[in-house]
Amino acid sequence: GAGGAYEGKPMDSDKPVKANGEFSLGMLPDWDEEEETHYLDQNDKDPSLDRYVEINCGGIRFEMQLCNLQRHPETLLWELSIPGGDLYDHGYVFFDRDPMAFNYVLDFYRRDRLQMPSFMNEDTWHLELEFYQIENPAHRIPTEEEVHQVQVAMGKPDKKGKMQWLWLTLEDPGASIYSKMFATLSVTVILLGVIAFVLETHPNIRLKIPRVTYGGITAAQWASLFALIEIGVVIFFSSELFLRWLCNHRKRNFFLKVSNVIDLIAVMPFYFERFPGVASGSGANFVRVLRLVRIIRVIGLVLKLSKYSAGARVLGQTILECGNELGILSITLLIACVLFGSAFFYCENSRLDVEESEFNSIMRSTYVALITILTIGYGDYSPTTVCGEATASIAALTGIFVLGLPTSVIGVKFHDLYNQMLREMQIAEERERLREAAEKMQALRGIQKLGKVILGPRYEVGDEITNLQRAKIRKRAKAVFEEVDYDGSGAIDALEMGRAMKGLGAPMSKEALAEAINFMDEDGNGVIDEREFTTFVERMIVGDIPATMEVVHGAMVGGGVQMQSHKADSKAY
Repeated sequence: GAGGAYEGKPMDSDKPVKANGEFSLGMLPDWDEEEETHYLDQNDKDPSLDRYVEINCGGIRFEMQLCNLQRHPETLLWELSIPGGDLYDHGYVFFDRDPMAFNYVLDFYRRDRLQMPSFMNEDTWHLELEFYQIENPAHRIPTEEEVHQVQVAMGKPDKKGKMQWLWLTLEDPGASIYSKMFATLSVTVILLGVIAFVLETHPNIRLKIPRVTYGGITAAQWASLFALIEIGVVIFFSSELFLRWLCNHRKRNFFLKVSNVIDLIAVMPFYFERFPGVASGSGANFVRVLRLVRIIRVIGLVLKLSKYSAGARVLGQTILECGNELGILSITLLIACVLFGSAFFYCENSRLDVEESEFNSIMRSTYVALITILTIGYGDYSPTTVCGEATASIAALTGIFVLGLPTSVIGVKFHDLYNQMLREMQIAEERERLREAAEKMQALRGIQKLGKVILGPRYEVGDEITNLQRAKIRKRAKAVFEEVDYDGSGAIDALEMGRAMKGLGAPMSKEALAEAINFMDEDGNGVIDEREFTTFVERMIVGDIPATMEVVHGAMVGGGVQMQSHKADSKAY
């Protein structure tokens, strides 16, 4: 695949040339003697853009300057206002849509402000914006830079490298295949730790009763197994905590986060028990108290699940955002318990100098009042006097009002946050879909540019091609193939394609190169041979290469955005 094997005039001097074995498309076979087409200077304004066009929306006619409709590219009205669109060519279009909502759409083109009408709900307005192919600010997809800045604020290293890769692997389950594998491993260890924590408290296993077996394993062996699992779980999460601290560039603020503090406290009892002399003597009582903190380990394991469970995050966020409501509920409940507890005590004890009933103090009576207001009613304590029974009835009825009002507010907040979570999940899916579409667009732009080099400057898709011109195009395609095939292997791989596109001034990412190779690769072997390359050129001739807008529309239709073509609901006259 050495370049320059075919004689011909060189390309312009500002084009890349081959030097020291580097790739260029410097020499290609002569093309037509016809001069290249000279296009109008882009700075020359089209005078036809100052004219007014008419838009009939739902029977109401609107007039607007054509130039204003071109202010927001990639939208429906922009497509209709450029050459080839109905408004540009005919000056008229009809939409079978809501005319009142269309007023707000036109304001977006006039003032660059998009405001939802007060008479529409969010879902209906979103459908209108979908039709006009306008991005809904409420469903706006964050850019990669915005996501990066948020992650940097959370502690991600700003510069690319091992530390940033480690941070993404540990903190962002969707960052890569490695982060997904680590997330799966973490969830497995969490579940294993919780199961072991629960089963080890079984009396036969806890007391290591002899001659008791489960599945052929004695109780003592089960106890040893659960102890090993505990050691493994603690070591795993201790290592995870250390690595997360190590790769976090905000180390001073790392342990100010509640979840990190819980992770630290969850593993502390295990290490304190291993210190020499702590488990005996004066330190024994301290360890007994510290063992109570082991329950936090389970809390920590459960909280870790929230990192991988959207529903758990919604529940936690609801609790945090309903602090005022929960505070009001707690104060109201405390007042009610003290009042009814006092009433229980004095109703059940006519004489205070003698212990007449089980309600021997206001503290115990407050406990009875609490389980009565919460409508639990264990039955361990019950009033025996008429006054006490009346108090219990009033306390039960009061509990309905005390719990009912704040609970409804909390329920509404949970519903709102749950809908927000669903919207964010949809946006994340759309963002991933659009990222894939962007890679396909980059690949298409690259191969279209490569195709234009092969077809020549004067050729346009749809032109009549004679047999002589077709033979010249195939000859030119062969020359380009041999020059792109840098190692002369008879096939073009991704590295050679990338070098070629860089030489043409259209560098492509690895993902886009993979898309370009996949587009031309018919046998699926990952490289392009001369036959496949010639087939690609013939597809360019017949116009079988999709436009970039078709890729965008296909990506949007594939998901929740449902971008519709204007041809179905518009008509030009």
